[in-house]
Amino acid sequence: MFMLGPTLRDPSGRRDAGACRGLPGSAGASLGQRESFAKSSNFALLRSLFFVPIRLSGITPFKMLVLSALAALLPIVAALPANQLPFTTPAPVASAFLTTPENPQYDFEVLYSADHPEHRIRARTPKGLCDPDVEQKSGYLDTASGRHFYFWQFDSRNDPKNDPVIMWLNGGPGCSSFTGLLMELGPCGIRAPEHVPARNPWSWNNNASLIFLDQPVGVGYSYAEKGDKGTWTTEAAAEDVFAFLTIFFENYADKFGGRPFFIAGESYAGRYIPVFADYIVTQNLKNELNGKPKINLQGVLIGNGFTNPKMQYGAYFPTGCTNSTGYGPYVDAKDCASMAAALPRCQALIQKCYDDPTDAAVCLSANQYCEATQTERYYETGRNPYDMEKFGGYAEEPDVAKWLNRADIRHQLGVDKEVSGGVKKFIGCSDPVGFRFSTTGDQSKATYPHVTHMVENGVRTLIYAGKRDWI
Repeated sequence: MFMLGPTLRDPSGRRDAGACRGLPGSAGASLGQRESFAKSSNFALLRSLFFVPIRLSGITPFKMLVLSALAALLPIVAALPANQLPFTTPAPVASAFLTTPENPQYDFEVLYSADHPEHRIRARTPKGLCDPDVEQKSGYLDTASGRHFYFWQFDSRNDPKNDPVIMWLNGGPGCSSFTGLLMELGPCGIRAPEHVPARNPWSWNNNASLIFLDQPVGVGYSYAEKGDKGTWTTEAAAEDVFAFLTIFFENYADKFGGRPFFIAGESYAGRYIPVFADYIVTQNLKNELNGKPKINLQGVLIGNGFTNPKMQYGAYFPTGCTNSTGYGPYVDAKDCASMAAALPRCQALIQKCYDDPTDAAVCLSANQYCEATQTERYYETGRNPYDMEKFGGYAEEPDVAKWLNRADIRHQLGVDKEVSGGVKKFIGCSDPVGFRFSTTGDQSKATYPHVTHMVENGVRTLIYAGKRDWI
């Protein structure tokens, strides 16, 4: 029997460059291979508010059923006036300089947009995988510089031409959104020991079409060709994500054009999502002035999100050293005293990054110091950072990786082969990606200004969090 149990966001739960293998942390490590798994029940949903803080507690077998309540609300939103036009721009001729991985074995459909001549989508239809009763698309967003972002899209089980569309993002930075797909809210999970898909009856695609996007490059099946420098800040990643969405909605306008669109995710997606949503808002305003169609962004959903480092680092002491949440303490008194003494300097360093986010050295220094003084002692306890009452990781993660690395599954999904510059092996969380994000100082930057701007422009925002989540 397939059970959707607690699931791991990164294999070890460490927020450092060695996280994915559970290696010892270091002061210079990245903020993490931080992926969260929806692990709490008792949602209190406030449908109409722009900003809704929700406190959750505990883990129950009904976790996924509770999560599906979020998706159940979305058809209500679908009935609201969209105020956006479907995409109707015809696809242009292919850009000659776009790199073309040689994969003649795949029947890709190639999609373009005149507004993004340096991007294209290669899409195919997987047969009989995960949710065989709905139409699916999988493939890559390609860039002229040689970046290739993998995605897997599932139609709604209900009414894809009228239901909303949700794009799901896991965080890290450096963790695959396939974690969310196969271990949380997606149409299927992987049943052990057979390593075969098992249908998730509580999937969010009961009431919405879903897109799972692996970004940045180096995450999951996504990759960069030699010579491409990659994208190691959230702001830079927003441009590629917007290009993907524009091309997707433009070319599938008959089904998804004008549909209410939401971005959802967890953990470091608490930084991704506000930046991406704010970028969409800004581009929509420009498109409106130029008489071009807009992406019908209606709202965002952020679970256990990392959005305000200065504030959230200040919460580690009461969370790990007191019983303020109803759990703990987990860190011994001596280490707690050290955490408290170091916090003022940690927050002062982060404030310097807030004041000048373009200074990567300042932002990196803040991340190094705060990680070393505020989080390391908890990780040394061996407790799970996504459920503080548990030790170690989750059993499902190796099963997911084994299934995704099967040659027949990779072929059906249209994964670029290594000989074409593609991915040698699927890894749930990438240490190098997390490290590169840390070197740009991305993990110490303020994200709440993006939240403010998107909310002021009508993007409804749902924030939910688990009391037993350390991050």
